[in-house]
This record gives sequence, structure tokens and C-alpha cells, in this order.
Amino acid sequence: MVDNKALLYQWKLSNGYLLSLNLSQCTLINENVFKDAIDYKIQDRKINEESINERANLCFNNTNEKFEKEESLVQNLRFLDLSYCSGIYSSQTMCNFFRGFSIQPDGTIIKKNGCINLEELILLDLYQILDDDLLMSIADSCPKLKKLHISKAYDITNYSIKMILRKCKHLESLKIVNCPKINYEAFDTRRFEEISIMTDDVSYDLNLKYINVSYCRMMEDNLIEMISNHCPYLEELHISGCQNISDEGMKHLVKGRAWKSQKVKVLDISGCYCIGDNGIKTITPSVLEKLDISDCSFITDTGLKYIFEGMPHLEEIGYENCSGTSSIGRDKLQSRYQILSKTE
Repeated sequence: MVDNKALLYQWKLSNGYLLSLNLSQCTLINENVFKDAIDYKIQDRKINEESINERANLCFNNTNEKFEKEESLVQNLRFLDLSYCSGIYSSQTMCNFFRGFSIQPDGTIIKKNGCINLEELILLDLYQILDDDLLMSIADSCPKLKKLHISKAYDITNYSIKMILRKCKHLESLKIVNCPKINYEAFDTRRFEEISIMTDDVSYDLNLKYINVSYCRMMEDNLIEMISNHCPYLEELHISGCQNISDEGMKHLVKGRAWKSQKVKVLDISGCYCIGDNGIKTITPSVLEKLDISDCSFITDTGLKYIFEGMPHLEEIGYENCSGTSSIGRDKLQSRYQILSKTE
């Protein structure tokens, strides 16, 4: 298993050319290796003409002089997964890593290129470091971010999610699972701290195609209204375990531009106890290809009939613990569709 020494060696060996780093479940590493990576001084490079085109998209001062900050080992990372790295405890060290701040022994700060090219970042089950400061450092430092997946972020608030959405303009995939302080306001980038910044000539649409807010217990129907109003490119919506979302939320969903333009293909409402037959009726007809209604006890055979008749493109369905349905209805589901298995 990878430890700090092995990881730093690999980083040094790459001399700043490392593009992808999957450290998921590497419990032997801690925050010190990320400090060392930022502190390390990049070696001089000699790039011949043949390699210029190959590395044109990489950011190095010797090929592109638009970067005024000092080079770093991490400046070309595109993909980073730190999920389940239980040895990482210092949020501040990780903030410095993303920002490219090298703290010297005398307290001075050398500003380097941090994770300025990062496109995909996965931080699952890192409750010990996930806070607003960390997300703010990501928002400020990763303008090219397209995918951010976090879970068990018990301390993050709406404000830091707003900043991610506002500053990471290319973000397409957002997963914030089991974040108890987050509600619908996180998706309202028009307002910060009760102060409206709305103007008529600015679009507040988000580029999100994938949204997963499962087990964010404060989510209610107004979340669906917010998403419907500001996420016209939405393709997947996962609201599993959001127990306060009801049939009314489904009414908001079908009013949205993404639904009307038939972009939404995946819907997970498992564990949304307040969604019943009327909610299913509301979302038909649809072009859904995947639907999860597990643990929705108010959905009966009537709701299943709406599914059979109003979802001609449906291929996969989840229906565990649908106690309101009959064995006949469930058998029909099993014979007609591929059955989804729960992964979380």
C-alpha cells in the first residue's frame, strides 16, 4: 500500500507531469506528503521542439509564460481521489495544497501554482477535514473543476457550496452526500449571506448535469424548484433519503427546462417517504431510463401502473422495500426491467 515516502517519490519522479492520482483508501498517507509536494522545488526542464506540442496543454513556465507563480509538482493534476484516506487530519494543510501555498520555517509564504488544472476531485468520507475553508480553497484555486464528489461533510454550509458553484463555472457533476447543514439555498448563487446580488442581465444557470444530494436531511421541495429553475442541462438527479421531499417536489421537477427538453434520464427518489402514487403520476410521461423507488412505501400498484404505461424508455428500476406494492406488481417489475442494486 502507498505511504508518504512512496507517493512523494512518484511525485518527484514525475517532476510536475503527474496528471492523475487515485489514493482512495490509502490509509498510510497523511497531510505531510501534500505539504512536501508543495514545498518541493521543480527541477529545470529542457523541452525539445518535438515535445512542445505534446505538452502544450500542460502548464510550465518554460513553455507558457502566462503563469507568474512558481511551478509546483501538483499544477498539472487533472484527477485526484482522496476518499477514505483516514490518516489526513489537517484541513489547513490541504487548503495550502490546493492553493499552492508553501509555508517557510520563518513563516513567509511562497505562492506556487496549486491545483489550477484540476478537473475531477473526489473526497468521500473525509469528515475530519471537510469544512468551509477547504471548499473555499478549492473554489478559489480550481477554476477548471468539472466534477466534485464529497460525503459526510458534517461541517460544510450553504455558503461554501455556493462559492463552488459560482467560481467553478465548468462544474458538471456535484455530489454532496450526507451533509446535514446543506439545504436548497446552496444552489441559489444569486444571494450570499442574505444579500441579494441579482441583476437582470446576468444568467444564474448552472452547468450541472449530475446532482446527488442524497441523505442531506434538510432538503425539501424548494430544492427541486431551485434545481428546476437553474439547472437546464440536468441529466441525473439523486435525492435518496431526502425525507422531506414530497409529491409537490415532483411538480416542480416537471416544470423545469431540463425535464421539458427531455434531458433527465436518471431519477433516484429512494427513501423519499413522502412521494407516493401522485408523485409518480406527475413525472409521467417521461424519458427516464433509470428510476429508483426503493423504500417509498406510499407507492402502490397504482403508481407501478403509471410507470408501466408512462415510461417507455425505462430500462432499470430499484424497488427494494416497496411495502405498498403487491407481489404481483413487483413480479411484473422484475420481468420487465433490469433491477438496480443499491451501491450506497
